[in-house]
Amino acid sequence: MSGGFSGDYVEKRGLRILPRFNDRKGRGVGHIWFAHDLSFVLMYDEWFNVYNHWYVKLFWVALIPTTLAEAGFIYQTWRYKKNEILPSASPNVFLGFIVVSIVLGAIGWWSLKEFLNDSIYAYTFGATGAMAPPLVISRILARGNAKGQSVMTWVSYTCMQVCWFSVVLLFFGPAFRTPWYLAMASASVGGGIALSLITYRLQHRHGRCETNDGYMACHQEKLTSSRITG
Repeated sequence: MSGGFSGDYVEKRGLRILPRFNDRKGRGVGHIWFAHDLSFVLMYDEWFNVYNHWYVKLFWVALIPTTLAEAGFIYQTWRYKKNEILPSASPNVFLGFIVVSIVLGAIGWWSLKEFLNDSIYAYTFGATGAMAPPLVISRILARGNAKGQSVMTWVSYTCMQVCWFSVVLLFFGPAFRTPWYLAMASASVGGGIALSLITYRLQHRHGRCETNDGYMACHQEKLTSSRITG
């Protein structure tokens, strides 16, 4: 759970920085995460009156700021990314595209949850996290730079995934120790480590001001310099 709160903090930090780069890391997966997490938040009665267990109650609380942060990223996608995703579309058409993607994401997650009889989202929480590395790595390799990325983000992501999969493997039973699930856990954690290293190397290759971490430091230095010279 502490890993989840760390992830929330990192997401909120990104909401302040990403508009500076006009870039959104993981824009595709953000809509899917939002659909997944919002569906959990909307099931208040299920968690508090049916299950009435601390585990789902705490997850419900943790997912409120998470869902709000994801909604912020979706807003930024609508505001800044139309020219990249649907350049010929009107703002209203692009908004409709985003809404449809969220609805399709909700249908996909709900279908998977029902198919697996995963009433407390035990499998899908791991699956949502595991989707991020392959999507973001492919985007970084295509661009050749780390704009919109942050070493802190991916280190925090990796710690969050280690915490989650450790708990699942230890306490959720043999169904979560199958080779395929272990492969997903390994790919998720390994992807986070890889993204941390890739972002770090690209920071030093292209300059620290081109990334989230470096931008904050450069911005602070400029503010300090302007005050001194002023």
